[in-house]
Amino acid sequence: MNIALSQDFLTGLSGAPSAIAKKAREAISKFRIAPTSSGLNYERLNGVRDKNLRSIRIDQDWRIILWASPEGGNHVFLWLDRHDDAYAWSRNRRVEINPEIGALQVYEVSESEGDSSAPSKDSHELDTSNTPGLFSALRDRELMRLGVPEELISLARSIKKDSDLETAEKRFPPLAFQGLFLIAAGYSYEEAILALERGDPLELSEDDTNLLTTPESRSTFFLVEDDQILEEMFNAPLEQWRVFLHPSQRRLVERDWNGAVKVTGGPGTGKTVVALHRARWLASRQSQGTSRKILFTTFTKNLAHDIQELLACICSTDELERIEVKNVDAVARDILRKNRFEQSVMFEGSPEIEELWEEALAEATTDDLPRSFFREEWQEVIQPQQIRDLEAYKGASRVGRKTRLTRIQLVNAWPVFETYLSLLRDHNWIESQDAFFAASKYIAEGERPYSSVVIDETQDMGTPALTFLRTLAEAGANDLFLVGDAHQTLYTRKTILSRANIQVRGRSRRLLLNYRTTEQIGRWATRLLVGETFDDLDGAPETLKGYRSLVSGPEPLDLRDLVPEQKFQRIREYLSELNGEQRASTCLTLPTTEQVLEWKSNLEKWGVLACIIDRDAETTPGEDAIRLATIHRIKGLEFDRVLVRLPHEGMSNAKTLGFVAATRARKELILL
Repeated sequence: MNIALSQDFLTGLSGAPSAIAKKAREAISKFRIAPTSSGLNYERLNGVRDKNLRSIRIDQDWRIILWASPEGGNHVFLWLDRHDDAYAWSRNRRVEINPEIGALQVYEVSESEGDSSAPSKDSHELDTSNTPGLFSALRDRELMRLGVPEELISLARSIKKDSDLETAEKRFPPLAFQGLFLIAAGYSYEEAILALERGDPLELSEDDTNLLTTPESRSTFFLVEDDQILEEMFNAPLEQWRVFLHPSQRRLVERDWNGAVKVTGGPGTGKTVVALHRARWLASRQSQGTSRKILFTTFTKNLAHDIQELLACICSTDELERIEVKNVDAVARDILRKNRFEQSVMFEGSPEIEELWEEALAEATTDDLPRSFFREEWQEVIQPQQIRDLEAYKGASRVGRKTRLTRIQLVNAWPVFETYLSLLRDHNWIESQDAFFAASKYIAEGERPYSSVVIDETQDMGTPALTFLRTLAEAGANDLFLVGDAHQTLYTRKTILSRANIQVRGRSRRLLLNYRTTEQIGRWATRLLVGETFDDLDGAPETLKGYRSLVSGPEPLDLRDLVPEQKFQRIREYLSELNGEQRASTCLTLPTTEQVLEWKSNLEKWGVLACIIDRDAETTPGEDAIRLATIHRIKGLEFDRVLVRLPHEGMSNAKTLGFVAATRARKELILL
């Protein structure tokens, strides 16, 4: 007998009174051992549409609703509620297999739907009005392939416009609504199936032991394989991402790829979740005797710390020991240190580096090139190609550079770079981006240190870092797994995977569904990017077409038109009313460090507890304080509430910074 728990059941369990939740857990454990035990009152439900629904008594007032397959091979716990409410929920619920996607689906039917005496309606017979339905071009089987249960095809065909689809959302199983939404958003049927990673369906019966193991079923149901797993689930905080993955995500995670894989998607689409589960899946398949670990790397120390904590939630002790989590700079520095590299690694933008640039820019002999040109030229041409003399500079590739140079301009510009390189040598310094190339040379001379590399925030890495990461694992099956989003690029360096010798043709996928940010916040943030162009991290155009949030909430609160006194008063009142737990999930983010320090002082004057997230700090210091950070520092993090001062338009990447800041908010966004 298979026992499974639905996502809705776990949500109900987490929200139930603690005494009821405890009794419910005990009832499930008893049911696994002796389903017919008299104390459980396991019985059929009368007056319901689905003859396979059953109930279990928790106490005098509370009931569990579950579905039992005809021969008892599968039992799925669906709902938990008070007696009358539980039975009311059950009345029109149906649990059926959708044979086109190989999934068990739970949905609600109206009195007319599912009536076998009603005549069958083909797509050409149903819609007799002048207004065609949104899905009138699709055959019944294609609608089912998108996830629509057969009984709800008539409902799908009745939908004439986007607002009708929004109204009917709760009537459809999640996978069905997602498939219909893609069509409504302009995707062709073929594009939607590809985006959903819809695999070939299995021929399943209700008692088939594989029924609850397909990616589509696993997106809604968790199969309890033994009592230990059940106990661990009940004793851990409920974080549904630990258990449930969208089928498109699971098919990316649990697969042997023949080379590097690239996964892109807008904010909140689960890219990092996919990367986490990918690392875990790789670790679970490693043999005990393997000495090389899986590297999970990201751009900053903040994110690396969070990744380590999240992996600890989903991995066993053995799996966790096979994964090493480090930000990319730390990985390179460790390799240089082991090889007794003598130069000091300096971060770009540090005061010492800025002084060298000021001295080098004094060598500029022409006024037709702005000062900003030289820094961009260094980052996009000279550094990625490791150019060290004028002749190499003359022959360098300038693909992607908008500034065209004559031969004379190249010659006149070179003294600035020559001086800067000379100053670095004099101080025995090397920029962190150049340190990646230095570390790569040591790797090329020895054994690859990792079996696989999982890379988060790929868009911010740049060519030098990606060239280095390419060397860390032997090219081949399951070597690199890269996730990122060009719409969230915070730095000026260009990321083109092919330039780092990373080939992902045929192994690129895009995630569309936003699980974090409300639709209102996502819509507002996306408008910031209107008129901007982005690529897919490999030189091809990328858009947010089909990107949609699955949750709704209030519109962002815009305080930008208030005079400073009114604005400060509103913010002070808002923050002062938050309790400790709410403060810990609230972030005030600003474009510059100076503004962060200024606001820290303001909050202290108001008596509002606050802590700053800096480059090396943990993001969760354990105190109930408002988080303060620059926009660059909260990249990859998320909070229930975000208050943001948007960058001024003259700031580099201003629109992207605003987009990133806004999409850190799960529930509320306030614009300063």
